[in-house]
Amino acid sequence: MDPLWERLGRQAVVTEAARQLQVAYCAAFDRADREALLPLFDPDAVFRRPDSVCAGRAAILDFYEHLWAAGTRPTRHFPVVVEVDEIGERLLRVRTSYFLILGHGDDLYVGWGDYDDRVAVGPQGLVFVAKTSTIEGLVRAEGGWGRASRTPPPWLPGRKTP
Repeated sequence: MDPLWERLGRQAVVTEAARQLQVAYCAAFDRADREALLPLFDPDAVFRRPDSVCAGRAAILDFYEHLWAAGTRPTRHFPVVVEVDEIGERLLRVRTSYFLILGHGDDLYVGWGDYDDRVAVGPQGLVFVAKTSTIEGLVRAEGGWGRASRTPPPWLPGRKTP
């Protein structure tokens, strides 16, 4: 087989596996499903937001449980894997843009942002070893796009400063 076709085929398989990992992450988050999130992260994974860092799978899951307990209702993420690069032996950089609908209390928010992740290729498949999440915009749905703020509301942990 032509080396170019082999390389393209490998890239397609790796990109699809990364896309499936992001979709599984978003679906587990949207369902507030701790048990589904657990196997997606390496035990020593790091989760970064603009103002906070969680180190280790237990701390990452505690972050989500705190968010859900604070009144954040199930959401709906729409992830699009933008780029997948092999950056080391069995290590990928996966950049993803997302659009989301997020409920908190009686309010509904529409937002968008990016994930810049490091993903390990392990015996059970892909797992996050580092996940970085940045919300680029978040607006109350009733306010319209013109009122979008780059600063998430105060109830969202790890708020980005303007």
